[in-house]
Amino acid sequence: NDDELFGERITQILAQGQYRLVFESVVDASTPTAGAGSFEGRFQYQVGLTPMAVEAVEVFWNTQDGNYDTAENWEPQQVPGDGQIAVFDRDAMYRVTMDIAETDRAIVERGTVTFDGLTYIVDGGNEENPSFVVGRSTADTASVTLEVQDFITQHTSIGSAAGSPGNVLVHDGTALTDNGAVAVGFADTGVLFIED
Repeated sequence: NDDELFGERITQILAQGQYRLVFESVVDASTPTAGAGSFEGRFQYQVGLTPMAVEAVEVFWNTQDGNYDTAENWEPQQVPGDGQIAVFDRDAMYRVTMDIAETDRAIVERGTVTFDGLTYIVDGGNEENPSFVVGRSTADTASVTLEVQDFITQHTSIGSAAGSPGNVLVHDGTALTDNGAVAVGFADTGVLFIED
């Protein structure tokens, strides 16, 4: 039968990913029998698969002004996507243009970057590892101007690292949605300015 494996019913088809194979033994109550070291009982084994946590890959912006969707603008040369972290660490002023981009996290370590275009979604973070971080490198200032139509995040940290002030300017016409907590001045000075 296609729905059985070793006489057991298959209840789920696994999604692509990395899994850990888990063996568990269960011993039923045993009863000692005559003779040294002998017993009567039953052993059962259960086998299961659990998803393994996979660390997100950081992909670094490697140019001045450019299009987010161009692989050559990133190191390694791939456009970051779901399950990855886009890192902007150039100590310069530059503009990143996008149609619709989505990553787990976006981290601006230093420099001044403007995001413009349609939509940028960074929604894979949590309170401990926010989706949008501005100011992660000690002794560097990071500034971001949001000129996209929609910027959607889950947990934001501005001025995230000690010794790393962060500034975010939300341009008039940008809808900023944060579905978690916003920490301004988390470990250093932080500024969030929303134009009207």
